[in-house]
Order: sequence, then structure tokens, then C-alpha cells
Amino acid sequence: MKNILIFSHEFPPRLGGAGVIANQLATNLSENYKVTVVTKKRREADFSNCSFNVIEIFTVKYLWIFSYILFYFFNDLRKYETIILNDGGAIFSAGLIFNENLLNNSIIYIHGVEKYFELNNFFSYFFKKIFKRSLKYSKNIIAVSHYITNEVFEEVKFLEFKDKVKIINNPIEKSLFFETQKSYIRNKYNIEMDSVVLISVSRIVKKKGYDHMYKLFKKIQKKSSKKHYWLIVGEGNYKNKLEQLINKENTKNIIFTGFVPQKKLRFYYSAADIFWLLSELKESYGNVYQEAQACNTIAIGWNKYGVKESINTKFGLLAKNDDEILKFVLNDYKLLNNNSINLLTSVQWINKIKKILNNG
Repeated sequence: MKNILIFSHEFPPRLGGAGVIANQLATNLSENYKVTVVTKKRREADFSNCSFNVIEIFTVKYLWIFSYILFYFFNDLRKYETIILNDGGAIFSAGLIFNENLLNNSIIYIHGVEKYFELNNFFSYFFKKIFKRSLKYSKNIIAVSHYITNEVFEEVKFLEFKDKVKIINNPIEKSLFFETQKSYIRNKYNIEMDSVVLISVSRIVKKKGYDHMYKLFKKIQKKSSKKHYWLIVGEGNYKNKLEQLINKENTKNIIFTGFVPQKKLRFYYSAADIFWLLSELKESYGNVYQEAQACNTIAIGWNKYGVKESINTKFGLLAKNDDEILKFVLNDYKLLNNNSINLLTSVQWINKIKKILNNG
């Protein structure tokens, strides 16, 4: 049985995009391969029921790289036929310490633009140089979108490696995301069935566009004869400030649900008519837009970055300005029926990954 190592600094219970994919990789690949995951040790993590082995590395903030270096020095990684470097921390660590043979057995998975690419200092220069070494000697490179490929390989001057890139969009797990009853969540929050519900699911941070959506929501309420609600699902450092603003202005029909486990998100998506997230960040792809559409909920996002590859414009909206959003929400959107949108399933996705593992 093929022996695979997945190195991902980010891993559940911390559920960023890279961590979600690392968990999906480990879970799906362990059906056919012997899989080991190396990740940062987290106090709340419990891997007792996993189908794969997890090695947790104790790290210190800002000094985490040294913990991984020690791990490499005291473990023989030659026993793994393939090593998947799943995030920036893994790619940087491997570029710093792996020899060329280990990198030749490595597949790099790029989920987003590293923050150090956009800085102009010595560490940024050093980070890019080490990152580039990993790209140069790696067996394969997977990127989650065309946008991220162009952003990383053209803007950061790694163009020479672009031919090694295989673009594989993030998958949708059909056992988690599918349309269910609208009434379940609407009844929970006393939302009328004939009202229009918008939903946002993300970390509640300012750069995700919550101030902008709040201003638009108030305009929607004023212009429409229908009752509109806005469900905000998630936690984050901007939540308290946003709640204070809403309470101060006494704006009605905005509901903060708090954190919702992934296995229950479909009930929230399905309760809504429209999913919207007007992020100001350079989103590499946008899993939440896909999750919403898998639950037969229309999606709205800005017409830029990786979001352009996440939303089916036959049903949803890639908006260029506020007027387009207001017009769409107030007049133009049409409810979806019977899973009209074709999305990459987790089975299709893992088969693409296995093809790379087996054939290079």
C-alpha cells in the first residue's frame, strides 16, 4: 500500500480553506493508501476516530518553523512515496530543509496568495526564495483556480513553473451540502415563509465586506415591499462591532447565529433565497459560494479574483457595482430548482488527485 504524508500547518479543528482540504485529502486517500498527517498541535483537537495517522507538532508562535525542522531531522521521510505540501507553512518548511530527492517526491497544493508575497522586506525576499525552491524541484503543483495560478506565478515572478500547474477546483461534499427544508431554520428564528432571506457564511472580519453588505441591506429594506432578513453565520473579531452598530441604529431582521458546524450548514443555506458575500479580500476561489449553490441557493459576489470561478452566472450574480446587486435582489433573481448547478463532487475531485499521485 502506498505510503503518503500530508503536511499541513492548518488542520481541523481550525477550519480555514487549506485545513478543510487537508482533512478531505486525508479522509478520502486513506481508503486506498496509508496516510499520515503532520500538523501543528492544538489543544482542542481529537483524532481518535480518524482513518489516518496524525502526528502533532508542538509549536511556539513566530518560531513554529524550528519545530518542523526538528521533526524532519529526527524522522526518515524517505519511507513516504509521496509528500503533499498543503499550505504555505508546509511549502516554506520543505523548501528550507528538504533535499532535492524529497522535493521530487512532493506535490505542492496552492490555496491562496501568501501574505509574505505582498510585503517588501528581507523576510519576504527570503520567503519567496525558499518557496521558489520548493516549486522548482516539486513533482507536481496543484492550484485551486486560474486566478490563483496567475496571481502566484505571474505576479510573484514564478512564471517558469506555470507549466507544472494542474488546476483542480475545490470539491463539494454531496453528503454535507444538499437542499433541505426551508422551514427548519426559518421556524427556529421566527422568519415568515413568504419573506426573502439573505445569508452570509464566513469569518466575521471587516475585510469580508460586512459594512458594505450592511449598508446595502438597509437600502433593500427601504426599497422593497417584501420583508427581508439577513442571517449572518460565523464568528470573528469584527462581530461585536458590527452588532453594536446594528443595535445602535436599531436595524431589524439581522440575525447572528454564531458558529455553525459544517455538518449543519446545509440547513442554513437551504433556508435562504440568496447567499451573498462581498469580500474585499483576494479570494482564491470561494468555497462558501459553491456550498450555497449545492443547497440550491443563489450566490452573489464581486466580479473579481477567484470568486469569478465559483459562481454560476446563469443563476447567480457576479456584481460590478451596488446598483447591480440591488436590482438583482429586488427584481431579477429566480429561485433554483432540482440542483440546476453542476459542481465538482468530492468523488470527482479525489479521482483527479489520485490520477496525479499514480501518474505524476
